[in-house]
Amino acid sequence: MPKWPNPFAEWNKDFKLLAVATCGVGVFFGIQLTLFNNFIVDQFGIEPHELGTLEALREVPGLLNVLMVALLIRRSPPVMGCVMLVIMGLGLMAYGGVTNVFTLAVVSFFWSIGFHGWLPLGQSMALRFSPPGNKGKWLGQLRSVESIAWLTAIGACLLTFQTLRYQGLFFLAGAITVLGGIGLMWATRQGTLVEEKGFVFKR
Repeated sequence: MPKWPNPFAEWNKDFKLLAVATCGVGVFFGIQLTLFNNFIVDQFGIEPHELGTLEALREVPGLLNVLMVALLIRRSPPVMGCVMLVIMGLGLMAYGGVTNVFTLAVVSFFWSIGFHGWLPLGQSMALRFSPPGNKGKWLGQLRSVESIAWLTAIGACLLTFQTLRYQGLFFLAGAITVLGGIGLMWATRQGTLVEEKGFVFKR
């Protein structure tokens, strides 16, 4: 019987923990993006102009990304990655308790802070935890993990929505994201987002 090669067998412990966290991010967006528009219409009867305001507010942390990186730059990426994913997960779990458009906007803004903080941290850890000769290969595998998790989450929405409804699926995705973030606490913590170094001038 032929043995299928395991493309992930060569991963080190740190990269495996990062892959679990990345899987959580894939589940997060697979469920959030699949359900969100239907959720806000079904629960709040939201109007198009309200949706535009909500989306604009949610993207404010993205506009402040330079400030976000400045705040994170001298801290351990695994620790701050854990914090950011916990913020994301708790924000998504809180969707089940929102009662009006205002609280929905606050919760969306909250998890968006976590997501925009996670972006540079996840990329930094992926480069740090992958070996010099195989970075491209490992980064590609990491993206495939996120994509598979995303598609699996969409399938879960289709199969379980009648049972779990919006609240159950948001809670499940948020909990998975939180657990993925907590796993990063066992990753190697040496170094910061950007290592301290001087300028290098070449002729």
